[in-house]
Amino acid sequence: MKKKLFSLCATGLVLLGLTACSTTSKESTSASSSEASSSSTVASSTTESSKTVLKESTVTYLTDEEIQNIVTIGDFKAAFKSLMDSYIADFEELIAQLPEEQQDTLLQTRDQLVVSLEEQYALLDQQFAVIGGDETEIPADVKDMLLTTVTTVRDQLKSAMDSARSQVEELLQ
Repeated sequence: MKKKLFSLCATGLVLLGLTACSTTSKESTSASSSEASSSSTVASSTTESSKTVLKESTVTYLTDEEIQNIVTIGDFKAAFKSLMDSYIADFEELIAQLPEEQQDTLLQTRDQLVVSLEEQYALLDQQFAVIGGDETEIPADVKDMLLTTVTTVRDQLKSAMDSARSQVEELLQ
């Protein structure tokens, strides 16, 4: 029974990664439509071509060591929350580098993302409440699966943001 519940919780974490990937796609589409309306102005007002390069992200995601140190349900929930917070911070850092007209569009996307992630966290919290409190240790037979899931989602979130940065840089050219 507990193994199935832990599997459900891992599924919730995978949803976080999928949310990130779908948001990145929406973000590039929103930035693209905003950029299309302003590209002719930019092109006519610039006499020499310059390549816009966005700043590298300063956001730190969970390390492999931090993931390996997950022992309890509370640790897992804290890791999930950390991934959410890092992704949102990374997204906000990207938005801050954009022209104001594009920021407005992407701030709306960010707000929707925050709501979606908070709903997923609440669902995860409910699922874990059935298993036990925050101090409950994750059983050894499901721990590897959960840690692999956390690592995979972390990598998906980082990749989604790297892709978003590249797409936005291309649009700003």
